[in-house]
Amino acid sequence: MGITGNLQLGGGITDIKQAYTVANSGVTVTTSPYTVSDTGSVIVYVDSSGGAVTVNPIASPTEGDRLKVVDIAGSAGTYNITVTNIGVIDYNNRSIEGVYRDASWKVLEDDTELTAAEIKTSYESNSDTNAFTDAEKTQVAEIDQTAIKYAIALG
Repeated sequence: MGITGNLQLGGGITDIKQAYTVANSGVTVTTSPYTVSDTGSVIVYVDSSGGAVTVNPIASPTEGDRLKVVDIAGSAGTYNITVTNIGVIDYNNRSIEGVYRDASWKVLEDDTELTAAEIKTSYESNSDTNAFTDAEKTQVAEIDQTAIKYAIALG
């Protein structure tokens, strides 16, 4: 049982390309470079466990074409997957998607996740946050406990 008819979302969008053609006749891409030959919305599954792979979009894209590249083997963290004119997958089990608009490829989706350390560093670099940083924790820890006891006693 499936859904048929037009899909309408809150903004009245009805022209959504959700049907993807699987590139390379459904065979996972393992060699580099691989150039997409399908048009429209295309998904490419890549296994880079044997070495880095470059995926080139179709040579003559048309407005609205989409290209989604997926690290199917979970090896892009070791052997990156470069998608020409769109970006690089350099984390395992991730994907990147581009759309061809205004005569160039634009990143539509990049599901690369930030590490906890990257998030922490980014947050603490903002001057208007109330972050209690590691540096501040160290300063507090270094306060002489005797001074604290003395200040409490004077209370």
